Amino acid sequence: MGEHSSLGRQHVPDQLPDDEFTRDLHPHLNAGRNYDEQGPQPARAGRTLYDVKRATRRLRGLDDDDLKRIPVLPEGTPLQQGATYLNLGDTNGAPFTAHGEMIAGSGDLYIPKADTDYVLWNRLTGITTPERLDRAPEH
Repeated sequence: MGEHSSLGRQHVPDQLPDDEFTRDLHPHLNAGRNYDEQGPQPARAGRTLYDVKRATRRLRGLDDDDLKRIPVLPEGTPLQQGATYLNLGDTNGAPFTAHGEMIAGSGDLYIPKADTDYVLWNRLTGITTPERLDRAPEH
């Protein structure tokens, strides 16, 4: 193999240049993009249900410590495609799987399942089974 061998080279995916022309052609370039653990995760650094007064009035049985552990996506945050969320701003209040181009709006209270303690998630979604709430019956 000669000097021009492709061995040892790594494939670098093509990236679009960051210019006005490219932004005009691809206005939603990163919509629905899933970030890995290294990417932005606003729910982990943002507000919690404790900060949302209209939600705390509706939720019975959760104390301030619980509310401080439940993240809420800030307005304008793209939802991760394929991830499960609960929107406490919706009267339906059922968990759902996000699809591409979904973004948290001003009236939304998106709770990401992946960033929420499973016992708190179960309480938020109305699960009453003692075992799933870490309250196994004593024998």
